[in-house]
Amino acid sequence: MEEWLADKIVSFVEIERILADLGGHGRRGVGVLRAAFEARALGASIADSGWEARLARVLAAHGVPAPVHHHRVLRAGAIVAELDYAYPRSASRSMSMAMACTCARARRSGRDRVRQNALEIDGWRFLRFTADRIRREPAGVAGEVARMLAATTAAIAA
Repeated sequence: MEEWLADKIVSFVEIERILADLGGHGRRGVGVLRAAFEARALGASIADSGWEARLARVLAAHGVPAPVHHHRVLRAGAIVAELDYAYPRSASRSMSMAMACTCARARRSGRDRVRQNALEIDGWRFLRFTADRIRREPAGVAGEVARMLAATTAAIAA
């Protein structure tokens, strides 16, 4: 379902219509679809990939606070980056933290590296996770995010 939403094969409205039309008619699988649709960790937001959605589910399943999905970083009123997930700087967080989910085959462009460097200079800290790692080590991924959040919060308390 997440891949189909990301690829715009199906929309929220279409899924809701299918559930309304087929629900209660004894159709196999409708209950599974309804449960998956209602339990989405991203709510009404659509991930860029199934793995991006899976990262949100992993964090929720391990009790990690929900990050901002598709956070836009502004500089002088202009969007300089859209991050997969972010925990922006706040009164309780000393620095901003970003997370990205990357496919093992994905190659980052030089422009992506320049943009990440600029954000790091501005105080952002980055965690990157491959799809394979999210699948094989969900507890480790969630633990790293939790430790980074604790580190950015502890700096304010100190």
